Amino acid sequence: MTTTPVTPRVFPSEISGVTSDTAQSLDRPSWDNNSTSPSIASLMQPTALETGVGTKTSAARREALATAVDPVWIGSVSNSWSQPLNWSPAVIPNGVGDIAEFQPAVADSNDMFTAQDVSGGVTLGRLTLAGTAAQGWFVFLFNNTTFNNGGNGAVLSNTNPAVGNYVLHVGALGPPITLADNLSITNTSGSTSVFGSILIDAPFSGTGNITFNNVSNNPNAGEIFLQAGSNNTFTGTSTVASGAVVFVSSNPFGPATNPIFLGSTGGGSATLVSADVGRNIPNPITVVSGSGGTLTLGSIVPATSDSSTFSGVVTLNDNLAITSSYTGTGALVFSNNITGPGGITKVGPGVVRLTGATDFTGATVVKSGILNPAATNSLGGTGSITVNNGGTLVLSGATNNRINDNAELILNAHGVVTVALQTNGLSEHGLTNNTAGIGAVTLQSNSIIDLGTGASVIAFANSSGKSWTGTLSIYNWSGTPITGNGTDQVYFGNNVTGLTPLQLTQINFYSDAGVTFIGTGSWGTDLDGEIVPTLVPVPEPATWLGGALALGAIGWVARCKFRTALAAPL
Repeated sequence: MTTTPVTPRVFPSEISGVTSDTAQSLDRPSWDNNSTSPSIASLMQPTALETGVGTKTSAARREALATAVDPVWIGSVSNSWSQPLNWSPAVIPNGVGDIAEFQPAVADSNDMFTAQDVSGGVTLGRLTLAGTAAQGWFVFLFNNTTFNNGGNGAVLSNTNPAVGNYVLHVGALGPPITLADNLSITNTSGSTSVFGSILIDAPFSGTGNITFNNVSNNPNAGEIFLQAGSNNTFTGTSTVASGAVVFVSSNPFGPATNPIFLGSTGGGSATLVSADVGRNIPNPITVVSGSGGTLTLGSIVPATSDSSTFSGVVTLNDNLAITSSYTGTGALVFSNNITGPGGITKVGPGVVRLTGATDFTGATVVKSGILNPAATNSLGGTGSITVNNGGTLVLSGATNNRINDNAELILNAHGVVTVALQTNGLSEHGLTNNTAGIGAVTLQSNSIIDLGTGASVIAFANSSGKSWTGTLSIYNWSGTPITGNGTDQVYFGNNVTGLTPLQLTQINFYSDAGVTFIGTGSWGTDLDGEIVPTLVPVPEPATWLGGALALGAIGWVARCKFRTALAAPL
């Protein structure tokens, strides 16, 4: 299998309205904090008034308990959380419903730093980067931190409206963050950092659910970035309600029985992607209906030989965009059932491979890159398959029954450069060679079927009633001319009604990848639906000249005979 080299590491423009031309690469290194032993003066932050954006009253407090404290960090003594004078009022936030808020007021490329060093750890209802200026904040958890808002739902958020390259970074040296309540991880900030608006490199334990809400749907900038060095162990659900969530290094969704929900009703676009190689996510994933935006799942890190896998069942209650930047022999693999009434759209320059049977009934669209159904019934329920310019449907795997026999194939490659369907010397037909393995073909523009090397037998349903515009080129055909039934066989229906005479003339056969033309389409002599090239001999120049002179002589003799007949008496 060969593909045209493309520039990887770019979130597909067709599924993101907020991508940036300046977005950095996605195979990013681990976080490297840029704060260097801050001085007392650099730790001091002005305490804002009690009104306005970024103040203690800037966000809703309905989740806080009546007895909870709400101090703002001022860092007047050190970077120690356990020092009351570092907070205003001078109370250490440590209790059910307590709020810890950080408010940078002056833009600074150096991050602020706060060390959660309370003996025995702290309990919080909310931890927030607020303020009004573009400055990152590193909150390092030396001891256990528990999120508990008394059953009202805890919050970890970045609400700073400043636009700039900054991040709320929450890291841990000690035990995982404990969820004693549900947790909302929310970004409404103006952060454009490639490391995310919120970066979490601590795992979660406990029994709460996690919901991600992000104003940015760009996984290159302002994403919520999960980089824990070990798998999460909490037991609960993970919901990517809106915006982009990117993960590396581990499984951030807990045990395999923990469900993942992608999207929310009215939540707009949502993206869940890996930026790492070799990941396996076993959790079941449900695509939620009615988001009103594009829901995207996949991987955005390029690799040439490694692969990542989503091995849980994927349920489509709405359409799903699947993105991959894996190239070469690597792929993003879906190894389990994809089910439900929704459809899938393959985007991104890389390979997505389906290695399990699926029964989803929506449409399949290959918008860019490669979609490879590689197992029996791996597209077994889809209602139609559309291959657009820049996309390729590639067959692989030792099976003749990858695709729903009734799934219409729509080829729209916009030219003769992109391979729309590549068989790799493999077959796709029903019980016999001329029973359909794919539905009828609609040709919307010039497209290619590349039979590759080896023996390919591919059978389409009767397509005479479908619209054909442009030329269908069949590459690497090595069948038997005139009679058919050779190494390569291509069928439309099971008799000579499978295509119209005009459609036959729109088919060009090549013995290679589009250089050596061997004829247009015609029916094989046994009239069982197989098309073969009509050989087009190319005469030598001398033959053309002799033929022209002979035709001229015949015409001159005929004219003379005609004149003689007119002159003869009646």
